[in-house]
Amino acid sequence: MNYNFQNSPKQGELIKENIICETPYYLVKKEIHRLSNDEEHEYSIAHAPDWVLILPIDENGDFVMIWQYRAGWRRSSLEFPAGRLEVKENELDAAKRELKEETGYTAKNWKLLGSNRPVTWTTQKAYFYLASELTVGTTNFDTEEDIETVKIKPDNFWEFVESGDIVELPTITAFTYYQRINSKNK
Repeated sequence: MNYNFQNSPKQGELIKENIICETPYYLVKKEIHRLSNDEEHEYSIAHAPDWVLILPIDENGDFVMIWQYRAGWRRSSLEFPAGRLEVKENELDAAKRELKEETGYTAKNWKLLGSNRPVTWTTQKAYFYLASELTVGTTNFDTEEDIETVKIKPDNFWEFVESGDIVELPTITAFTYYQRINSKNK
């Protein structure tokens, strides 16, 4: 079933907003919204660029993944490459750029697996791409990135989740999209 959020029976209205925190990557606004029941409530909303996540699969059917240090978790996480869109950049161009930057790979074939809103407290939208027919090259990490590229077999994905190596929900979401298209193709 397709659901159009613009036609949702529960609409709200932004009444007032103030910036309470601004960084190079996002800003947080205190917003007052009037809900459909006429009550007004305050929310803290992170305004940040949309982002992409790439599920790269090599000629052997293995996933190309990255170990990346995550400061908020104070540890590394095994995940698919991802990153935010630059100003005036479209989703596919961002996916191609992020794959090259974080893994060194380029891809001949691209398929949009899906898109969603990852959390309720941000304006971001996430786009999930499958990248195949890969060619290896050199990485070009952003200065704050600490990344190591690895390959895993798709059949072992859930073992990495259960072991706590994969903890990032967007990576799990991408794998779920991948499983869905594979089950349709069988």
